[in-house]
Formats: sequence, structure tokens, C-alpha cells
Amino acid sequence: FIRFVWRIFNPDPREMVTDPRGDVLTFVDEFEAKYENPPQMFRGSYGEAQAEAKKNLQFLLVYLHDPHNKDSEPFCSGTLCNNDVVEYINTNMLFWGCSIQKPEGYKVSKLIRNPTYPLVAVVCLYQNQLAIVGRVQGKVTAENSVNLLREIVDLYEPVLVSARADREALNQNQQIRAEQDEAYLLSLEKDKQKMDKKRKEKEIAENEERRKEKLKQEKELSRQAQLEMKLKCKKDICEEPSDGDDVISLLIKFPCGKRINRRFHKAVSVKVLHDYVYAQDEAPARYQIFTSFPRAPIAGCSTDEVISTQSHPLIQDAGLNRNDTVFVQNVGEDSSSDDEDR
Repeated sequence: FIRFVWRIFNPDPREMVTDPRGDVLTFVDEFEAKYENPPQMFRGSYGEAQAEAKKNLQFLLVYLHDPHNKDSEPFCSGTLCNNDVVEYINTNMLFWGCSIQKPEGYKVSKLIRNPTYPLVAVVCLYQNQLAIVGRVQGKVTAENSVNLLREIVDLYEPVLVSARADREALNQNQQIRAEQDEAYLLSLEKDKQKMDKKRKEKEIAENEERRKEKLKQEKELSRQAQLEMKLKCKKDICEEPSDGDDVISLLIKFPCGKRINRRFHKAVSVKVLHDYVYAQDEAPARYQIFTSFPRAPIAGCSTDEVISTQSHPLIQDAGLNRNDTVFVQNVGEDSSSDDEDR
């Protein structure tokens, strides 16, 4: 009880691990400075050494150094730094060491039951977890140390071989699954691209179909309007006036080659001339009437102007004279270079 109370108020400073990596690096530096030809030591905490051994599926050799043990010095110089021991350790194991006077080394020593120093423990993956599978402890010669380590390695090497095979198989399966997943995702992406392409092509086709349908409807409406306008123009044609001073006679030439002689009162608007032409079956849907010489459009005498304007100039103000020739030029969508004076 007294010892328990004493430990509560006076804890062992080694119980407080604050810099595990620093503890190991300090020990390794001191060890390598003191002894010649030491084994290659892992420069990291015990947890990091375990992780490295587990990752690489290799044996982890743990050396716990007790500086107060009389056999520690000869063990380090005569056994651990022996050429045969060093070669075997460097070839077959990951070597980690620390002093039990350091918090990190003391913590690891608590994991080993009934330790006898000098102490070397062999750790490896066993039954899916890292475990101490053998130890070399006490005053042991270099030759015996190599033999004992070789026996432990030979005994548990099949375990690591099996674990390596399992890991390799797992890695291969994961690689295969990754390749299959990649191929599947690539296939999905290609299918998506095909579907997107088909959808866009369908949208384009549907838009084009709607455009054509709209154009067809507009053309039909335009045709109906033109037909109604043509019928109205035919109905509204006035009787041709007799020859006189207030009358001019015009020769009207159509794009198709037809020619018509017609008299018009000078005091009527050019719309009368336009509507007379429009009433003819050979008249284009949209046109402009031109004078012959000089060749110039007659103001207000085009289909567009007639439809959009209420006021039109009189024939006598349009620069037309008796016995003039006028030309009807197609300006509609179906107009062509053939719509010239013939």
C-alpha cells in the first residue's frame, strides 16, 4: 500500500512518453557513436517501426538496452556489432532499439513478460496481428545469437510468405476490380456521350422540323394573303380610261416575258398601277416596278410599300410619260437573276 501511494505522488518519469521519436534518435546516435559496425537501426518510434514492418511484411528485431546491466556492454560490442550478426540482421530484419531508461524504451519493456537483459525480441505478423514470436536474452554469443535468430525466422517465415501471397492476391484482385471499375465507368461515359449525342441530334432534328413546319405555315399564310390580295386587286380594277391629255399609256413588262399595254389616269396614285399588275396571274408575289430610262424604281410602287404605307404619290408625279415602258422586277424569295428586262 505504501509503495502504491508513493508511486501516485512520485511517478516514474519514464511513464511519461512525450517524445518517443526523440528517445529513439538519442539512443541510436549514442549507440552508433559508441560502437563500431552497428546494425542499421530504424530511426523512428516503436509504433512507426511496427507500421513499417507490417507494411513490408518483414521481421522486426527489437533490442532493449539496460545501461545498468553488466552484460549490456559486452553484448553490444561483441554480439550485436559482430559482422555475422550485423549481416544477418541487415539482410533479414528491420532493427529497432532503445534504452529502457528512456520513456519509449521503458514503455516497450512493459510489453514483454519477465524480461532478462540484454534482450532482443523478434516480432512479426502472426494471426493477423504483430506479436513477439521469439527472443534472445541474457549473455549470448554472436554465433548462438545468429543460430537462435535463424531458427525463429525459419519457423515463422512460412507465416510471412503466406501473408505476402495473400496480400499479393488481394492487391491483384483490387487491381482487377479497379480496372473493371474503370472500364465500367468508361463504358458508362461512352454510353452517356452516345445518349447525349442522340438527344442533341433529336433536339436538332425536332427544332429543324419545327422550323420547317413554321416556315411552311408562314408560307401558307403568305400564300393565302397573296391570294386574297390578288382577288381584291382583280375585283378593284377600274375600267381602262379612254385616250386623252390626262391619260398616259404604259407598256408593262413582266419577268416571265409577258407584255401588257394599259392606260392610266395621271391623277391616280401609283398604287393603282401596282394593283393592276398584282391582279395579273403572271405577277410575282412581291415586286418593284421600275422606269425604263433612266432605270429607277418608282417611289411607292413596290409590294412592300403598298402594304406598309397608306399614302402613295400620283402617277403624274412619278416621272412617267406617255408611252413609257415600265419593268416588273421580282424581289421575293424566289427571285433570281432571270428577273430582268427581256
